[in-house]
Amino acid sequence: MEKFANTIRHFCSDDVYFQKGFYSYKYMMDESKLDETELPPKLAFYNRLVSKELDEEHYEHPKQLWTMRAMTTLRDWHHFTSVWTCSLSLTCFKPSDAP
Repeated sequence: MEKFANTIRHFCSDDVYFQKGFYSYKYMMDESKLDETELPPKLAFYNRLVSKELDEEHYEHPKQLWTMRAMTTLRDWHHFTSVWTCSLSLTCFKPSDAP
């Protein structure tokens, strides 16, 4: 878990933060969506790259995060997923040994 220090610092070590995340990119094509007060429907998480709908089990993950983080708008969701994704991405980089 040491390599996930950034994620743990921003969130916690709960397993939910270390599962694959899902984002409804196609749905979020308009800034007005950020003011919506609930997650988009499951169909909005359709993955065009693999031509696959999100199954119910995987849709539970964003719903769980939405509830755990007490989100009230898609603006909250967008901000959370941005920070969350970046914190997880930082685990791919090794600190530089340069002075």
